[in-house]
Amino acid sequence: MFRFLHILRFILPFILSMSVNAQTYITIYPDIESQTIKTIEITKIEINEVFTIVDMFYNARGNEGWICASRDFYIQPSNSNERKYLIMAKDIPICPKKVIIDSYKDEYKFQLYFPGIDPSVRKIDIVEKPETGFNFFGVWLNPEPTESLTDSCRFRSRTEFETYFNSNSLSLNPIEGIWKMVSKKSHYVDNNFLEYLEDEVTREVAILNKGDHFKCYEMDGKSLDVKFYIISHGGRYLYKEYFNLVREEITSFVHVEKEGYFKHTYAIPEKWAKYQLQGEFFPGDKLLNELKWEKIFPLSQNDSK
Repeated sequence: MFRFLHILRFILPFILSMSVNAQTYITIYPDIESQTIKTIEITKIEINEVFTIVDMFYNARGNEGWICASRDFYIQPSNSNERKYLIMAKDIPICPKKVIIDSYKDEYKFQLYFPGIDPSVRKIDIVEKPETGFNFFGVWLNPEPTESLTDSCRFRSRTEFETYFNSNSLSLNPIEGIWKMVSKKSHYVDNNFLEYLEDEVTREVAILNKGDHFKCYEMDGKSLDVKFYIISHGGRYLYKEYFNLVREEITSFVHVEKEGYFKHTYAIPEKWAKYQLQGEFFPGDKLLNELKWEKIFPLSQNDSK
């Protein structure tokens, strides 16, 4: 068994590369009906044609302890007697070897690799030992594959976007064009600012009219899960962003008070925020994203002076 695991560590990257273009099903912080230990969380489950990969997070909460993965670990689809046993563990030793968790390092991340399962499976059990192990029963999986959005934009460069906007300059809505979007995430605890999660992130995006809404694209034509809807005159829009990995959509009110510039803030979905801040996000916390938009093409006569 140990020799098999040792060999698999070397061939794993090759196996994974074979499934790069396959459909992948990802569940972030799945809903769980019951579990036997509260200090271990399932942060992500990824299902592809080769593996079922379970990401786990162990929080010792300041207490010393140890952890290892039993070679008897298995997953079992609900309403089935079929068990799919552990293939390998990453960043955690196979029992009886163990890793010691001391009070100075009370968080530990690891992965368990099982055989792939049928994408139609909606719920599984993850079992170490039915009576005494750390077990998760009734783990719900997302029903749809995680894929890149279908790209419906025919433009593939900044030059092509600029050409389009120049040729349609007389009919453009004020929100159409190429924008510099600057985002910054901040962590709040009990509605009080704690810290910024990262430095400002700047990117260029194009906003195009799609009939009943306006859609965002990157400069290479890749579609973003961002849409704007006109809700009234005077530069008022409804902003919608879909977080595919957690299957949640947020909305935010946008008022373009100054021509060529606006900003707004929204709360990131809780499951995605928890995944971003593993071990540091608790009930009542919020992860806010502040966006600043500055139009860079085409500029109005006032802006170009």
